[in-house]
Amino acid sequence: MLVQHVICSGKEAYLAALANPRSLAAELPKVTAETGLYALSVFRYESMIFEAQKLRLITAFSPPHDEAEKQKIMHSKEEMVGFQKTIATLAEAFSGFFSVMPVIRDSFKGPRFDSGYPELYPSFRQLDSGEVVVRAHAPRPSGVRLPGTPEGAPAE
Repeated sequence: MLVQHVICSGKEAYLAALANPRSLAAELPKVTAETGLYALSVFRYESMIFEAQKLRLITAFSPPHDEAEKQKIMHSKEEMVGFQKTIATLAEAFSGFFSVMPVIRDSFKGPRFDSGYPELYPSFRQLDSGEVVVRAHAPRPSGVRLPGTPEGAPAE
């Protein structure tokens, strides 16, 4: 990501890094998920869309099933406690991917990216018995015809 960030910063930045590789240390605080993944998003566009969709699918069926709790965990490591925080810390130490996952997951959304297959993931809830059941199905967007459905089929 650092190299992609420097390359996308322009020819002068790239040549300066080649001339003095130690100068890259000063660039580290400037790297963001967006600047570090920019070239990958341009040159592997479909792959990035697929990764974003895959992460949203995994998020949809992964515990916790309470939506408020899931949002808290997805967006704030500081609010995690105990085992969840330990796992998140270990995951980030093991792979930098866990640090950029939220940015990828929250990108490439909507009709512009879905190629006619909108993401209609259900939401779930966990019963006191431990059983996980479907809470609700995502409604089909009005005016969207899903492949394989009759022409006049109404949106649910």
